[in-house]
Amino acid sequence: MTFEADRHTREISLDRPHPAGDPTLEIVEWSAGFGTELVLCDGEGNPLAAHPARIPVPDVSFTAFVSWAGFDPVDVDRADPDHEPYLPVLSQVRSALTDHFANRAPRRTAEGVEGRKGDALVLVG
Repeated sequence: MTFEADRHTREISLDRPHPAGDPTLEIVEWSAGFGTELVLCDGEGNPLAAHPARIPVPDVSFTAFVSWAGFDPVDVDRADPDHEPYLPVLSQVRSALTDHFANRAPRRTAEGVEGRKGDALVLVG
């Protein structure tokens, strides 16, 4: 049995070039109420830390994977909204997630994806 409802991948363009390049955002939407999570990964996509997301999107359960070679395994677990080294990346990720779910809302309504209550969607950044 699979619980994956949808998957989207996009490059995140940073405002200023970074030696580690641009991050990649992969959003996996779940058909079951798994909650919401932001997983910060190294440049190869290996998970380094997981955080609750912090952006309200009603009735959505998802995992957002952010792959970026600029995440330092030593401090990535402290990547909260005030963690300066990652602020440009997390701000762009937050914006991309907001846009993604705003664009998906009409389609989700048309598909009848309603009724999963209680999952607060939050994103770090």
